[in-house]
Amino acid sequence: MKFLKHHLFFLLFFSVIVSSQDFDKAYLDSLPAEVRNALAAQAEMKEELSNPVYNRQSTSIDKKKVSIRFGDNFFKSIQTTFMPINEPNMDASYVLDFGDAITLQLVGQQQSINELQIQRDGSVNLPNLGKVQLSGLSLEEASKLIKAKIESAYIGVDAFITLSNVRDIQILVTGNAEQPGVYTVNGNTSFLQAIAIAGGPSNFGSIREFVLKRNNETISKIDLYDVIIKGDISTNERLRSGDVIHISPLNKLVNITGAVKRPDNYELLTDETFDDLLFFANGIKNNIDRNNVQHISLKDGTALERPVKINQLSSIVPESGDSLYIGEFVYRTVSIEGAVVNPGSYKIEEGATLSSLIKRAGGYLESAFPEGGIYINQDAKRIANIYKDKLIQDISKNIASKITSPSVAGNADQAILSIVTNEIKNQEVSGRVVVEFDLKKIALNKNIDTTLQDGDSIYIPRKTNNIHILGEVRNPATISYFQNMTISEAINSSGSYTDFADTKNIIIVDPDGSINFVTNRWGMTSSNALQAGSVVYIPREIGEIEGIDKWAIYTPIIGNIALSLASLASLNNNL
Repeated sequence: MKFLKHHLFFLLFFSVIVSSQDFDKAYLDSLPAEVRNALAAQAEMKEELSNPVYNRQSTSIDKKKVSIRFGDNFFKSIQTTFMPINEPNMDASYVLDFGDAITLQLVGQQQSINELQIQRDGSVNLPNLGKVQLSGLSLEEASKLIKAKIESAYIGVDAFITLSNVRDIQILVTGNAEQPGVYTVNGNTSFLQAIAIAGGPSNFGSIREFVLKRNNETISKIDLYDVIIKGDISTNERLRSGDVIHISPLNKLVNITGAVKRPDNYELLTDETFDDLLFFANGIKNNIDRNNVQHISLKDGTALERPVKINQLSSIVPESGDSLYIGEFVYRTVSIEGAVVNPGSYKIEEGATLSSLIKRAGGYLESAFPEGGIYINQDAKRIANIYKDKLIQDISKNIASKITSPSVAGNADQAILSIVTNEIKNQEVSGRVVVEFDLKKIALNKNIDTTLQDGDSIYIPRKTNNIHILGEVRNPATISYFQNMTISEAINSSGSYTDFADTKNIIIVDPDGSINFVTNRWGMTSSNALQAGSVVYIPREIGEIEGIDKWAIYTPIIGNIALSLASLASLNNNL
């Protein structure tokens, strides 16, 4: 009940109390906490309402509308550094008016510092000298006038004038603004800043025609393309109270794509041509296809295309919704290294082939070993990574299934599969594709010539006389090749198998990257002949794995080893 009485008292007399006095701290402390907090909140609200209202954001306006043309992002957000501020930082051309304040400092036989507020009649009252009219004068003109007054009245006194406070002004933003209305800004606000404060033009507003009116007369216009494309801000006037900014309706939108440096939608004025559009788009690229320039226009729900010439663009005035497409030649970047006359990076046209690149690179050196050529393709690398990830998942599932029925044999299988899985994870896929590098064979059959893609890499090793023996052999090594060397001779030269070798299956990687599986069912070493530059890989015995082809496990491992050790090692050792 006691709280209710206090509460009713608060409701009845609160407005009178708030408006008539500040509260004594002891009185506030005597009130119930609920009433005290409400009273403080209301007082804070009153203080806030008594402050000048600035219809602007201090950080940013988050515009939800979608950008429809080049230039919209200029007004996408308003940073605090872009906003006019109340701390004076004016140039000498700033025009003084009611509400501004200046600081007058006298130095010499007379010394004083006075802040002088410009009154409604436009004057300030100089100490001991009377009124001086400053309204309508620039800061520079006002300073000269005051100094002249001081010098005529005092001997040996210097006057220094600075602007200490900037007046507030009210302006009106009309037309197709994102947020039209009346705005209170400071006297240093410029034409362009005021448009930004209002959020810029809406999707129905033009960015090519902002009009500033003063006393019903147009005194300035801004074309935003002049500002952001040409850097011309000569029409960016400083505002005065009562100014009206009008944002005109949207003109025609025209699109440009293809071989231009800044493809986009652009707003064109009534008499502007495709040549102006090309200028706004920063001009053409150097890969332009001059025989493929299209003017696309919309009529009765149909897109009509007609070819035009570059030199005709200055005479074509497009309609709203028209498009200009300028064809471009697509170039790809590939590299070729190793035993060619001119290794390096090359720009190639669409459809260029491996043989044409080799010829551009000057052809093979006499020491080249094209049989061991390496072609790396990014698409193949991406697909190989997908295959590798799936293989790891399949092996992991197999391990998980064995954990559900543990046994000594099962534990051994798990350990082996874990080792194999880690080895596959640690192997970076190469993206190597087996292709034909023999130029004579390609000349006889164009169908075997490889079409190059962007980012492809070619490595041409020099002739090698080595064989690489890897995997489960006692002494993995690179040995010298002799004619008709067999697999058996190669393995024996490396100390034969280890105890963990799968002696019934051997993997051979030919110099061109082809992988062959040699089955030795009786446990005897194969007598198959090898080629110089081949890799002999003896896998670990992992037994039969349900649901997984064991060769699928070895392929990513041995394929990458063959690339890094056989071909690249041969290349590096012979450069």
